[in-house]
Amino acid sequence: VIPEMQSLSHAYYLCVSHPEIAERQDDPFPDTYCPSNPRSYEILFDLLDEVIEVFQPNIIHMGHDEIIHLGICPRCSDKTGEELLVGDINRIHSFLKERGIRMAMWGDKLLPIVSGGKWHAGMELKPENSFWAKGGAIPETYRAINKIPKDILILNWYWGIDRESSNYLVENGFDVLLANIGENFTQQG
Repeated sequence: VIPEMQSLSHAYYLCVSHPEIAERQDDPFPDTYCPSNPRSYEILFDLLDEVIEVFQPNIIHMGHDEIIHLGICPRCSDKTGEELLVGDINRIHSFLKERGIRMAMWGDKLLPIVSGGKWHAGMELKPENSFWAKGGAIPETYRAINKIPKDILILNWYWGIDRESSNYLVENGFDVLLANIGENFTQQG
């Protein structure tokens, strides 16, 4: 069993209970915590300690997929998406490494993907080039790939089997596993 604790994005379980750490303070169901707020990590690391105690894992999956709110709050607005993602990943990686635990994460925000004329993954997403940016621009994050530890296990799922994105992650020095394929496998054949 590899426990997964969604962090940075899909972090409703943190942000709804602790709205003071939400990246978007006006969101009634915030899913992203502020990576510039030290309180975000106090809460996250307290929960991680519990997961570590219960599971005694060698590896923990830390999420990081589909980040759609980043660089919005006053603490983050002067930073790039790359800086915010790198800071968050490296902080979590250090926490886990000190405990002898390997970090795993989804790899989509490390990918520079343009498909069908639409920008995806770690590209800068704007309302005119991506469905995901309908609430405003999402800063690019894909350049973070060169500033995070290479011992992070990347799980590649990006909407199906995509040899090109998996090769890109491997070429950038990561161990990669295909994950979360389900119905997506048949969609891309």
